[in-house]
Amino acid sequence: MKNNALLKKLERLGFALMEPEETFDINEVLVEVVRSHEIRLWEGFPVLVLNAAEKGLFAYDSVSKLLQNNQDRVVFKELLLLSLALYKHRRLKYLWANQLYADQTPKDLDRINVFYKGFQDHQNFLIANFWSMDSERIRNIFNDYLNSSNVKLIDSQISYERLSLEYAQSQIFSPKQKDLFLKKLKGEKLNKTESEYFSRVVKKKLIAIANNELHNLARKILKY
Repeated sequence: MKNNALLKKLERLGFALMEPEETFDINEVLVEVVRSHEIRLWEGFPVLVLNAAEKGLFAYDSVSKLLQNNQDRVVFKELLLLSLALYKHRRLKYLWANQLYADQTPKDLDRINVFYKGFQDHQNFLIANFWSMDSERIRNIFNDYLNSSNVKLIDSQISYERLSLEYAQSQIFSPKQKDLFLKKLKGEKLNKTESEYFSRVVKKKLIAIANNELHNLARKILKY
């Protein structure tokens, strides 16, 4: 590969640790990666998207609009769906990835499942019905990146889980109900008024939340 400028930018998006030397548009870099038709770069696409999104700089619409060629837009969409499938395969959860997942059409979700199964079965992928990609190489590149930033990843997962739990609780419980929920969870004694309110209101919500059938139906509706 002769595009040294592109390689330097890619180093800053996860292929190596380097000090920033210049300002650049991450979305334009992703466009260059797609247009390069370099399988070697495409294999690292899940790393690039993850890095860009975690910095809060990834914009799907911006990349798509910059890709004038229809085939390149198809490749970009395929690589993005492949990336979502890999995160799912590795059981990694990110708020931005969940939003992207929720925005996909039924056809795109089926494609994600194809990629997901490919990672499970160690199969090759055919991108845009033309380019063959090795699932094992994609996974190895991604694993190398995760291993190099393992501490940060763990911290990120803990932060995500805490924020996700806080958000979920706020959607179900009022501040007062949440306080009673936490007191009960910690084994703290409730006074008579709190105990009656907990039994009359909070407990009923907890019973509904704990219902496996309701939980499965909710996940099905959300296509999670």
